[in-house]
Amino acid sequence: MLSKDIFRKFDYLENNADRLQREIENEMITHSILPQHRSEVSTLIDELDEIIDALKSSLNEINIEMPDIPSSLNKNLISLAETSINAAEELIPAARAYFKAPFTVREKLLKVYYFESETDKLSFSTKEDYFSGYERAGSGTLRHI
Repeated sequence: MLSKDIFRKFDYLENNADRLQREIENEMITHSILPQHRSEVSTLIDELDEIIDALKSSLNEINIEMPDIPSSLNKNLISLAETSINAAEELIPAARAYFKAPFTVREKLLKVYYFESETDKLSFSTKEDYFSGYERAGSGTLRHI
């Protein structure tokens, strides 16, 4: 079972992100930012917020389902987590660049896309490794071999 501290931290991050989103939207209205730019900024903020929501949802699912993960997959899962973290860490400078140096966003996103692609590959191979240890039982259910 995952620590309650982890969930408290994600709740804090999610609440903080929501608060910041409202503050930014209020600032955009107050300082008369052009509507087209407001929409772009709002979309960017919404997409970044979705990352936190997806992570929290995944942790909740793991915590509830408590899957039996063989220790032979530990290395794969650690690599998957590290690569996912790298993608998220590269996303932050790309989002900041949107406001400070928009001409560098594409270059920064290439790093995000690279780690995202690597994450997809690791996820697929980990699932293959996990399910290769199963066979179909008579009723169509999976049974570990």
